[in-house]
Amino acid sequence: MKLGIRYGSLSSYVRSITLMKLNGELKEYRFEDDEDLFRCLTCSLGTFGIIVSVRLQVSSLFYLELNQHSLEFHTFLNTLPIHYSSSDHFRYMWYPHTNYGIAYHLTRVQPRPINNKKSFFSRIFSWFRYSLIGRIDFNCLFLIYFFFYSRSSSIRIIILFFIISSEFSSFD
Repeated sequence: MKLGIRYGSLSSYVRSITLMKLNGELKEYRFEDDEDLFRCLTCSLGTFGIIVSVRLQVSSLFYLELNQHSLEFHTFLNTLPIHYSSSDHFRYMWYPHTNYGIAYHLTRVQPRPINNKKSFFSRIFSWFRYSLIGRIDFNCLFLIYFFFYSRSSSIRIIILFFIISSEFSSFD
């Protein structure tokens, strides 16, 4: 079982690339033919020619289980090897203004069956509750707040313009 950084990036899962050269010739490149040239092609983003097709290695279906926690930046730097080797996929989002970040540990787990069988009436009720009523309530609360509690009429006009324009743009 592979852990952490041994999964590689997307370019490490490329098995063959078909390029169209400047003269219009199509040529397929494989890892087995010339390893150095192939690695250059997988990371070139099409600078050696037009990428016509890519064959990728796929894996079986898996889900990711997330475990996240806040972590101070210097603590993260001191324990970096432990973090990236302790889970299948790891990332750290640093927020410099706080000197803290969030460490995301993702572990691959086997897929479990999901029971999504809802009755027809349950689906209609959910749509009515979350889509229709939720949207109308949200917009009504905005209007009430900005017409009764806002001190500046220019702010009310700007906010009303954005609410109305968002209503019409959602129908496109």
